[in-house]
Parts: sequence; C-alpha cells; structure tokens
Amino acid sequence: MVAIKLKGQVFTFDYIVGFVMFIIIVVIAGKQLVNILPSPSYENLYDENVYLSTTLLQPGYPSDWTPGNVLIPGIASNNRMDETKLANFDTFTYDETKSFFHIASEYLFYFKNDTGIVPLVGECNFGFAVPTNMTTCEPDITSLGYANLVKTSRIVIYKSDVIEMVLYSWN
Repeated sequence: MVAIKLKGQVFTFDYIVGFVMFIIIVVIAGKQLVNILPSPSYENLYDENVYLSTTLLQPGYPSDWTPGNVLIPGIASNNRMDETKLANFDTFTYDETKSFFHIASEYLFYFKNDTGIVPLVGECNFGFAVPTNMTTCEPDITSLGYANLVKTSRIVIYKSDVIEMVLYSWN
C-alpha cells in the first residue's frame, strides 16, 4: 500500500497574528466611518437653525403682530426687514423668544454689511447674550461652550441696502 501524505493548514502563530491584525483594522475602519457621519444632535441643530433663520425673515404670526398678540415673531414685512418688528422682538426675553420658536438650541444673530456689523435698534446682536466688542460690535463666539455649532447667513434688504443676517445656533 502506498501511504498518502495529507498536507493542510496548521494553526500557527502567523495565523493568530494575521487574524488579530485583520480584526484591529476592521474596528478602526468602523470607528472612522461612524465619525464621518454627523450626529443626530447636529442634524437636529442644523434643522433648527434653518427653521429659525427662515422664520425670522418672515412677517410672523399674526403678520401685524405686537408684543401683546404675537404667536410667532418675525422681523420682516414685504420682503424687507422691519425695524419696528425688530424693536418689538428686542423687548422679549431670550427665553420668551425660544418659547415662541419652540427650539431647544441656543442662538444669536446679528446683521452686517461690507464694512462690518450693523447695529440696529441700538443692539449689536440679538438672542443669547455673549460678550461683545463694543468698538466693532463683534460678538465673541469663542466664549460659547458648545458641542455643535451651526452658522447660517441670509441676505436681507434694509432701507434699500442689502445686508447679511448671520445666525449662530449651538448645543
């Protein structure tokens, strides 16, 4: 009889090292893929920021609202910024405005043109109170403690000039 020699893979140290390296690479790749995707809280924050910037630049509800009858404040009329509505908006506390808009995130907004920030109704910015450079009217965004930050810019017509509304939201 002829003896048959069977050759097969032997479970060796090389196999163990290769398998461990493969698992480590798969775990690292999985973590990197998860970190690339935005977190649900960031997506919610972004949605709130877009909602807030859109709502602010509408007339509000009712469209001729006053501080006594407002349901949703807006600072525009006839596709232009309304200084009276902005002054009325400024009479509300920050918590009242968050309640009107039904948002959970913090926010602040200001207006600027080519030369810098434009103070309106005697204020440099509106919303959350942050330290502000009184010379330039620039809010100190770096002083905010946040996990996520979203910035939106919208074009606004104010007294026949085009200015930009800059809105920050964070959580």
